[in-house]
Amino acid sequence: VFIEGGMGAPKTFLNLLPQIPEQFPASILIFQAMFSSFAEQFVRRLEQNAKIPVKTAAANEIVRPGQAFVLIGDQYVATKRAGADIQLAFREKDGTEKYGSVPRLLCESIARVCGKKAIGVVLAGAGEGNLEGIQAMKEQGSLILAEEPSTLVGRQVLNPFMEHRVIDEVVPAQEIVATLTKALGIAG
Repeated sequence: VFIEGGMGAPKTFLNLLPQIPEQFPASILIFQAMFSSFAEQFVRRLEQNAKIPVKTAAANEIVRPGQAFVLIGDQYVATKRAGADIQLAFREKDGTEKYGSVPRLLCESIARVCGKKAIGVVLAGAGEGNLEGIQAMKEQGSLILAEEPSTLVGRQVLNPFMEHRVIDEVVPAQEIVATLTKALGIAG
């Protein structure tokens, strides 16, 4: 499960993570655009409230079900196969890439590695910088959810995703976890 947040999303993550059941059958990759100086505190707050382990993603880490990994905005990371496992691969920014390429590269790799087994969640304010990445996931059969925007700006940000028909379902923030667990076949 890939969840991308933008402005205002840290609060949404703090509300979502405690709802994830302990026996969650998928890993969660959380992409949040924020300065690394705030990241440690953000991860600590998520850890304190979640029922599943939450940690900052590290290079070559094996992504396991029932864990959440936080990827901070300036980390260039992708997923790759390591035998039967999925592993995180970090690399340096090459100087030609702009901000939106960070989540795009991750989503494109998730599309290649996980295909229709992946689920993408676009939180309000995530921005259209990752439209191509979400499209890549959708093209490989991934389920794509979006948080129902509560503001005009949020609706404007979601419009490109809707126009390109990459969103399967728009759900209120308080229903995201229930929608995920249903999609994963977990009794709610």
